[in-house]
Amino acid sequence: MKVLGALAIALLAWLASPLSASAQTWQPLKNQPSFPVGAIALLTDGTVLLHEEQDADPQHWYKLTPDNTGSYVNGTIEPIASLPSGYGPFFFASAVLPDGRYIIEGGEYNFGQADWTNMGAIYDPLKNQWTSVTPPAVGAPSAMLQVSFLARKRTCRRIAAPFS
Repeated sequence: MKVLGALAIALLAWLASPLSASAQTWQPLKNQPSFPVGAIALLTDGTVLLHEEQDADPQHWYKLTPDNTGSYVNGTIEPIASLPSGYGPFFFASAVLPDGRYIIEGGEYNFGQADWTNMGAIYDPLKNQWTSVTPPAVGAPSAMLQVSFLARKRTCRRIAAPFS
């Protein structure tokens, strides 16, 4: 009995040790995107949003959907709704909301022009629709904001120091 107990303890210690862990490896997608990918976001439904960045029209977004076995490697990439008219940011604040929607705010560039926009939009994956949001009432462009979402669906926006 003592031998079995000692063996069980040794087995548990080995399983808990870093020596028993195996490293994971990256695998390329079988269906590669045909565009330069910028921002990405894992939504609560398991799909991944991909922003087409550094393009003449940065309003384009896509969705990577895993296959029926849950494999992203074998998943499909399809376009989703474009951003609202007049808003095509690069380098924006973003977050996945607790209800599964995705918000982006601000942008160092809008349609490739440096303007530190304070525009924003929320994507609803159930409706496949972007909706403009009211800019935050702060004294600086929201491209300089850090966006966090707190309990009870409140939004917390903090201003970062301006770049010199």
